[in-house]
Amino acid sequence: ECLGDAQKVENDYVTELVNIFKNRLPEAAENENLARAFALVAADPRDRGKDLLEFVKNSLTEPEHRMAAAEVLTLTNLPDAAKALAEYAGHEPQISPYLIRMGDLAVPALGEYAEQGQTWAMDALQEIGTPQAALILTPLLWNENEAVPYQTAWRLAALLNKPDVELVLRAFK
Repeated sequence: ECLGDAQKVENDYVTELVNIFKNRLPEAAENENLARAFALVAADPRDRGKDLLEFVKNSLTEPEHRMAAAEVLTLTNLPDAAKALAEYAGHEPQISPYLIRMGDLAVPALGEYAEQGQTWAMDALQEIGTPQAALILTPLLWNENEAVPYQTAWRLAALLNKPDVELVLRAFK
């Protein structure tokens, strides 16, 4: 955690420390403090953060690291992390809850898949249930794939009782 906050740390020491902790990534699935520490460093815009973020995103490809990587990516609160999670959520259903936890940060990434008619993405947008999620779903009512408007209408109907959703839908042009 200190590494995420520290402004001046010798680069060799940073590299050594991060490499030691990379081996502990699988533990982050069960250890929230470790997951938060990974996320704090991975969200750092400096090179150390970018490198760790790439490592965690690449760890999604490994089944034994996937859940820990998903936990860390969720905690970064980065749109890039949401996009990486969305790439796997379509064929790995256990990833969707992590995207849903990200809330509105995940909406743009989910919107891309919903536009393609991916029902898992529409379900996740409905579960997020924010006005922004409703706005992403609304244009799908005019999708050329005839199943998509039908599926979208049901999900939007389910969102109408959520705070402010009806207001944003009334203003939709």
